[in-house]
Amino acid sequence: MGFGLVIAPLTAAVLALTRGQRHGLATSLVVLARTMGMLVGLSALTAFGLYRFRQILGTPVLTEPDLAARVRHLQALVAAAFLQEYREIFLISAAMCAIAAAVIAFSLRPARTSGGT
Repeated sequence: MGFGLVIAPLTAAVLALTRGQRHGLATSLVVLARTMGMLVGLSALTAFGLYRFRQILGTPVLTEPDLAARVRHLQALVAAAFLQEYREIFLISAAMCAIAAAVIAFSLRPARTSGGT
């Protein structure tokens, strides 16, 4: 739903700013910019997520004498680290989407209409 709310108005605004013979180029540049933005954003979030996971998990100290108990303890630590990491990533993603929505809302001008009656 989020992509649908962003893609159509952004493309319509770009098309409104270009001449008819350049609409194909303008639309392809919008798609290229969106794709590059998604790649850069996904790469940054992945790098941050891996860094945070390692930082949260640290080096686990497993002192249980039984192997099964060690595995359960490690599973609990990894699950807790993943949960915290995903919460942070989704919070950052939500903040970035809100900032992008605000930038788009304030930077797009309304479409010009021809002077009618």
